[in-house]
Amino acid sequence: MNQNSPLLDGMKELVAKIKSTEIKVLINSKPREIVPLSQSFQNNEISASELIHMSDLIISYPSSILLEAVQKEKPIIFPCFLEKFNELNKGNVFENNDMFLFPKNINELIELIEKYRLRDTKHKYDEKQKKIFLEKMIQDELTIDQKYLNFYLTLN
Repeated sequence: MNQNSPLLDGMKELVAKIKSTEIKVLINSKPREIVPLSQSFQNNEISASELIHMSDLIISYPSSILLEAVQKEKPIIFPCFLEKFNELNKGNVFENNDMFLFPKNINELIELIEKYRLRDTKHKYDEKQKKIFLEKMIQDELTIDQKYLNFYLTLN
């Protein structure tokens, strides 16, 4: 998470509350290439892909890296109770998507984490929903890339 992010204070509080339980927390900050590790919210040098692979579940705000989490069948929790979160979540493919979990407060979030931690079976997305979601995400990414391309072509 970028040091200038409006979610930073809320995420710090969230991480502190989770760490006060027996739950192990790993953090990855973005953009790592801009913010030095010593000044970042991140607690170790690890790539987002490695972190997703090692995780039992993901707590995040909307991001394209979550495509990988979906492909790896990782449950995704959005802390929509944090101030400013809904502004970032508005109008994207994650908003109100029943593939993902949206706790209403920190206590509900910790209950969800515990539920998945104690679970005997691996999380599995509905294949049809997963396919639709991934296609929509990829289509949106292509649209954004096309907009950037069109913009740069007009600079000549």
